[in-house]
Amino acid sequence: MGQRFQRHLNITNGTQNGILIDGLNFPGIPDELAADRNYIELNKYGEIPIELSNGKLEFEICSDSCMDKEVVVCYDATNIVSSLQTGCGPNQCIFKAGILKESTEKFLWFMSHLLAKTFATNICETAVLKSPKIIPSFVTSSSYDSCEPLTRDGNMVKLFVKEFGCSLKVVKECKNMVPNNSVSDNTL
Repeated sequence: MGQRFQRHLNITNGTQNGILIDGLNFPGIPDELAADRNYIELNKYGEIPIELSNGKLEFEICSDSCMDKEVVVCYDATNIVSSLQTGCGPNQCIFKAGILKESTEKFLWFMSHLLAKTFATNICETAVLKSPKIIPSFVTSSSYDSCEPLTRDGNMVKLFVKEFGCSLKVVKECKNMVPNNSVSDNTL
């Protein structure tokens, strides 16, 4: 049942005796329903370890509620590209995504405005971080460098949310390794 609804609901295990679905508390609903979705929403500052079931780090950003905002995430990495370390710790690389409105056009972008897609109605797009380049879900003539996410203990990768102007999701078969699906409240 949970899979049928996972694309339409914002489900969080953050309540004391149940789950939170689109802002409403539903006590008594088992955590298994929340665990049934295929994404983790990053919407707070802090560190979050994630297990990637399919071995790839893929982010999704949607245009609704994100106009003129951006999200910045650092991640432990290998094959470090020095230009992607700005604002991150040692052995980490940066990923940025955002929505921009300039004049009459709206853009969804990854890393910079050069890797962007114009849109008229609300959209969602993804980007896979795979060395040596980011692989966006849309066709573009531009490309952007990427570091390889460093996995530990199988497919575990650590993310550090630096800015969260709007929500960014880690998608495609991943598990939050922090109890109760919460991101640390520590400001980085």
